[in-house]
Amino acid sequence: MQLTDEQFATLAPYEAHFTTALRSSYPRSPGRLALKTIHSILRELEPTTPALNTTCGTCILRVLKKAGTLYFEKKERDAAQDALAVIATKEAAAGKPKPAPKPKPATKPKGKGKK
Repeated sequence: MQLTDEQFATLAPYEAHFTTALRSSYPRSPGRLALKTIHSILRELEPTTPALNTTCGTCILRVLKKAGTLYFEKKERDAAQDALAVIATKEAAAGKPKPAPKPKPATKPKGKGKK
């Protein structure tokens, strides 16, 4: 069960609500219309998702946590793929990976000498 890019874009404005729900277990309601949108996306992904009661704090929290988990999983996956693409592009542009720099030779400490 993964979000599509379109679903991810639809959920993006509610990222702060997902963060609050996941970190604090507190349902910061984004509003009735937004909750219905979020719930419809969850229903597309998992048809057995229970009905939404927009006046029930526990129900709202459950929906926000579930959607938030899916949202942040996709966000992390996309960030990892982007990072790999950047690394691959840099290596391809350089032709080969750069070798590690050679260590500098040790030098004698500067001092006044023996007294």
